[in-house]
Amino acid sequence: MPAPPVLSAAQEFVEPAAALVFGVVGWLLTEWGVPLAPLVMGMILGPLLEVAAQQSFALSPTFFLERPIFIAFAALTVVSVLFGMRLRRKGMAGDED
Repeated sequence: MPAPPVLSAAQEFVEPAAALVFGVVGWLLTEWGVPLAPLVMGMILGPLLEVAAQQSFALSPTFFLERPIFIAFAALTVVSVLFGMRLRRKGMAGDED
């Protein structure tokens, strides 16, 4: 039996279609074992971080490169990502379900 057509309060198909797309994406992320908490935090904190970064870069484009702590954290981030990719490739990271 086909599903009945669904319209939003504004009688447009865009909102239900967006809900369907996000539902499918959420289901796929769950199936692939992607943790949802970091994604939610990123969605909430991302715009705030973007505004703060734009303000900092407006003051001085090279401000971050002049700070040793930024260089240390950037290097640790790169090493952490590369190490995680290496572990995942070897099958040692995450759940082995």
